[in-house]
Amino acid sequence: MRHSTIVAPVLILVLALGGAMAANAEGVSVGIHLATTERSPDLVQAKDPDTGERLYVAEEPIVTEAGIKSAEAFSVRQMTIHKDTGIRPVSRPAVRLHLTSTAVRRLSKALSEGRRTVTMPDGTSYEETPWLAIMVDGRVFAVTSVKGRVKERMVLVGDFTEEEAKALAAALSKKAPSERGPDLAR
Repeated sequence: MRHSTIVAPVLILVLALGGAMAANAEGVSVGIHLATTERSPDLVQAKDPDTGERLYVAEEPIVTEAGIKSAEAFSVRQMTIHKDTGIRPVSRPAVRLHLTSTAVRRLSKALSEGRRTVTMPDGTSYEETPWLAIMVDGRVFAVTSVKGRVKERMVLVGDFTEEEAKALAAALSKKAPSERGPDLAR
């Protein structure tokens, strides 16, 4: 499981799953699905390939490869705090994602309808956004939540290697499997 963040808006990738997705002309299927850790009869059970945690994912994707105009891997510089050296810039693998206006509307609607208020034992509360599972070839590659407003151009930043970022970008941009790089299955 790859943990990531989508910036502008920010999506924090945490899971992925196998489900019903249409394959594109090159044989790569891509879908963005709603996901949760709470059981529901209308969701399909999945397992996090790294932790073994059970996840429940909507069978139908919110966005398919048809809603993705392009994706490319690149490095993003972020500031991090290190206990010994203080604040310093770090370069991290990322994927730049460009969505269609239809995909933005569908994703915005699904996320808006799925928001809920969670009350903590101490009485404080916060708004929780739904998780999204990014699936490639019927397997969960990453799980994410959105921080901010969904826009046509987004950036996925996360806990994946440069090779995995390239593989995800290639799959999202509908390149042929031979051009995808390493296997995304874990």
